[in-house]
Amino acid sequence: GTYMNQNTRLKNCLSCTNCDPGSGLRIKRSCTLKSNTVCEPLEGFYCIDSKEHSCVAAEKHTACKPGQYIKREYPTGDGLCCPMCHRGTVIQQDCTRELGTCCSPCRSGTFMNNPSGLNACFPCTPCDTDTLHGLFALQNCTSTADTVCDVLSGYLCKSLANNKGCMMAEEHSQCAPGQGIKQLGTSRTDNVCEDYFSQDVVACKLSLFHIAKAVMVITCIFPISSSLAM
Repeated sequence: GTYMNQNTRLKNCLSCTNCDPGSGLRIKRSCTLKSNTVCEPLEGFYCIDSKEHSCVAAEKHTACKPGQYIKREYPTGDGLCCPMCHRGTVIQQDCTRELGTCCSPCRSGTFMNNPSGLNACFPCTPCDTDTLHGLFALQNCTSTADTVCDVLSGYLCKSLANNKGCMMAEEHSQCAPGQGIKQLGTSRTDNVCEDYFSQDVVACKLSLFHIAKAVMVITCIFPISSSLAM
């Protein structure tokens, strides 16, 4: 919940900014030890004040009056302003002075999540590749929305995706020899380890005895003259 992005003599770190959904904001990039949270407007809002590449205040888009509609156009090389294609489609052919824009649907494995004047859909995000592990598809990609990946058991998320799903995961840390798991990790937290042995134990000696078959015996020596065999 705190960070410090510069060399300083301050005794305390700075508090991470909260991207309040009630104010029309969401997390674009999570807070780290060296950088503050970066906020962006929620869908249906626009930024009215920004600071250090982060939106700090947003307002809701004005609703059209009855009988009105939102004008969405894109410029062409011929100097025309053509109507954008809807979500899930892209430009196949620009409009002319006589005909409207011709749109084509996104093919399988691609998507377009906003009205646009683009002529190619975006490729769907894979959750499991040669360089990307620990993720699975929580929501499959559609023609209007990208894949939403989440974390497999035994991994934790290292990079959130716009406050929905996960972009990168890392396997939970393994406890060192002589330690055990005090608290199991989750999809957002790592394992917490603790030492196995009592602080009263001075040393443990490992011996092997061959009686019919190998038997492992651990003898622990305490400060007082006593021993335990496990």
